[in-house]
Amino acid sequence: MKQRGFSPIAVDGSIDSLGSLRIDRPQAFGRHRPDAVGVSADGRLCIGEAKTSNDVASNRTLEQLEDYLASSDVDYSAVLFGYPRSADCVVRKLLKAIGASDCPQLELIPIPDELLDAK
Repeated sequence: MKQRGFSPIAVDGSIDSLGSLRIDRPQAFGRHRPDAVGVSADGRLCIGEAKTSNDVASNRTLEQLEDYLASSDVDYSAVLFGYPRSADCVVRKLLKAIGASDCPQLELIPIPDELLDAK
């Protein structure tokens, strides 16, 4: 998010890279609360969502994608969606199911499974 010019303003969880900076939990957008919300210097909004291999195919994930991509209530400048690379087919099917396959503000971030399994 920071690499794309957005400053985190709300995070659900703790982020070590923010140091002692305390920020609030994100508000709900539609039926769900994203993992992170950021804003650019000119006021554009970005939301971030990350999924595990156990969660990527859930109904909740489908609903979140609907809320963040298919809703016309809020116009996001960017929606960053991170997930295990092995779930790429699942994610693409979910996007197709809600008609968001070609959503211009969506950035898919497939993470190599080897990095997620490292302890």
